[in-house]
Amino acid sequence: MQHEFKEYQQSVFEELQNKAREKNLTLIKTPTGMAFAPVQDKEIMPPEEFQKLPEDQRRQIEKDMEEMQNESQRMF
Repeated sequence: MQHEFKEYQQSVFEELQNKAREKNLTLIKTPTGMAFAPVQDKEIMPPEEFQKLPEDQRRQIEKDMEEMQNESQRMF
């Protein structure tokens, strides 16, 4: 049973990661769970770079991260 749950978790994690990639985000594991971060040139975008983006682009990224966070909560 525990093995099946781990397999389920892994498949959900991979599915979320694929969806995040489509939005130029990545799913990262943190000590408190999971979070989404914007990606630039295949690397997690540093907060300083994120702040330099135009406001409309930052808002879209924040909206995408929130949507992905909500989806991850529904899946787990």
